[in-house]
Amino acid sequence: MKTLIYIFKASLLYIIFICLPVSCKNNSETKNSETPKETTDSIKTDKKSVSDLENKMLDKLSKLPEWIQANQYIDSLTNHKHGLSVMTEKPNKETTDYCFRVGYNNELRFETYFNFYVNPKTFELKILDVLTDDIVPIDVWRKRELKRNKK
Repeated sequence: MKTLIYIFKASLLYIIFICLPVSCKNNSETKNSETPKETTDSIKTDKKSVSDLENKMLDKLSKLPEWIQANQYIDSLTNHKHGLSVMTEKPNKETTDYCFRVGYNNELRFETYFNFYVNPKTFELKILDVLTDDIVPIDVWRKRELKRNKK
């Protein structure tokens, strides 16, 4: 009986974590589950595959305290073998911002920690608030997180 319960729980976890990935969304509605156009490792960026503009945006993102803390976590979790990974979606007809999905990329899946949005002209930085399902400036999100963590 315990074996059946274990198999059921494992199957349920598989469905939750593998079959229902978190995806980037644009400002007005959630996008279809498109595959991001580029994948880069935030620590070992391939300069040929990433434009200068994207490198500047990634450099700005990599200085955020949230990024630094998550990168340290992944570094310690993987015994100093990996850092954060980034999946980049370029602007298209529906959105003017770059979307940087930041997280941990392992053999099974990509675990998204943050969905950052950067305007390529102004470098304005926004983030997806997954609890309210809206994209807000990073300062607004930080204030919300501070309130949430006090409760």
